[in-house]
Amino acid sequence: MMIMMRGSSSVKMVAAAMFIWLACSCSSSADQSSRWQAADTMTEVGVPKCNVHMIKDGSHIAGAFVNLIRKFVTATPDLIKHPGEKLCYRASDHDIWAYGAVSCFNDVSHCAACIQRALAALSASCSDKWGARVTMNNCFMRFESYKFCNKK
Repeated sequence: MMIMMRGSSSVKMVAAAMFIWLACSCSSSADQSSRWQAADTMTEVGVPKCNVHMIKDGSHIAGAFVNLIRKFVTATPDLIKHPGEKLCYRASDHDIWAYGAVSCFNDVSHCAACIQRALAALSASCSDKWGARVTMNNCFMRFESYKFCNKK
């Protein structure tokens, strides 16, 4: 599969990381179908709200956001154990920090699928921005270039 991406290399790096995570997140075809069935039961597709500031080429914030996305991906088991709790994360690249929060609520059995859809929505609309947020039926995701959430 070939993907054409326009924009700076920093933006391409963030978008590629989001795409790779989405493509690799299903380990088997049976697992994949159950995840997509769960995702299809969610009626609301969140509308991302993007920061107005764009990532400039060569900015290390793009690498920090990629590292933050990795933390979001591994957060799903913790989110299921603590429904409704907002988990805060931070990640860096070359001493540039990115901050994020993620939460699952309502039906936590759809948490992993909701996180996938939230990430896809942010990737499609905000991959070149310094921050964004999206609220879905069963989850919330936000990332910024400034600290907005206290990590426990």
